[in-house]
Amino acid sequence: MGESPNNRHPVDASQREQTRRTPTTVVRLDKNENPFDVPRAIKDEILRRLAAVPWSRFPEPRPEGVVERLAAFNHCDPDHIVVGNGSTQLLQVLLEVVTDGPTRILVPEPTVGPLSGIARMVNADVMGVPMTEALQFNVPKLCSRAVAMKIEMVVIGSPHDPTGCVMAEPDLVTLLNTSPGIVVVDESYYEFAHKTFAPLVAKYPRLVILRTFSIALGLAGLRIGYLLTSPHLAQRINERMLPGAIGIVSALAAEVAIDMYDHFRAQIEKLISERERVYAALQRMSGVKPVPSHANFMVVRTELTGRQLSQLLREKGILVYDLSRHPTLTNAIRVSIGAPQENDLFLAAMGEIFAR
Repeated sequence: MGESPNNRHPVDASQREQTRRTPTTVVRLDKNENPFDVPRAIKDEILRRLAAVPWSRFPEPRPEGVVERLAAFNHCDPDHIVVGNGSTQLLQVLLEVVTDGPTRILVPEPTVGPLSGIARMVNADVMGVPMTEALQFNVPKLCSRAVAMKIEMVVIGSPHDPTGCVMAEPDLVTLLNTSPGIVVVDESYYEFAHKTFAPLVAKYPRLVILRTFSIALGLAGLRIGYLLTSPHLAQRINERMLPGAIGIVSALAAEVAIDMYDHFRAQIEKLISERERVYAALQRMSGVKPVPSHANFMVVRTELTGRQLSQLLREKGILVYDLSRHPTLTNAIRVSIGAPQENDLFLAAMGEIFAR
């Protein structure tokens, strides 16, 4: 039985104000996702191949079709490759394999990502080395700390999340020659920088490269990634992986994505172009200082705290990542690069907030 309007609970002023301010359209620029869906031709080919295989059979213990294609794509032998459910799972298994007693992991600070949570699962300690004031890698400090503390693992992103900076190859070689432990380079966003360290894997057995199909290739919903490393370490990691963990849908999608990689190039270049357009527009705003980036996101410093700005943008229907919990980024947000119309909405909102 419906209640009389007179018996309804009153709505206070703050609730009415929140309702009035909540936009009907939300632009998600907080998760570094690819704003473009997988091209139709690729979806159609995935579905065509999926219809041709039996669904009643368990998947292969190791997706050999994916491994063979990745080996050709990266110009290496298949025994350098491990395929898993995204780069996060691969990092977890890698830590389980190399962790033997107390383990210390060195990372640039600030760093955004799941590493701290994964480290807790394997009783490892994550230790930070501050980046430079310009938010670049402080390689001398990374090297000296790794040696002084006999660090078992160094993990960097290139491009790095959240700063979007990349490591120079001579700096990585210095780190590899100096650090006593494994050096992991997360290349989840490498397509947007046109820069990879994969050719170094054959020369440096302690180097691990992490890759994902989730970002530039837009397959985040299927959870698939891979790593490149020495055959010895790859074998140890493969032995730790659960057999058949990659389902036939994810495996076929990965195969098609590699076979039809050229279909993604236009999307990648479009996002790079949009990144530069957004950066240039933000540079022209008073009180706004974007940080140059080689990824599909960027740090934006302003006169407001990250928390204040992210809330003001949320009220305008724009979701960004608040970086204010990091001591060196209290007045910063990270914004992902969206589709052109999404970026237009973000820039319009920023223009309103910082109007003079």
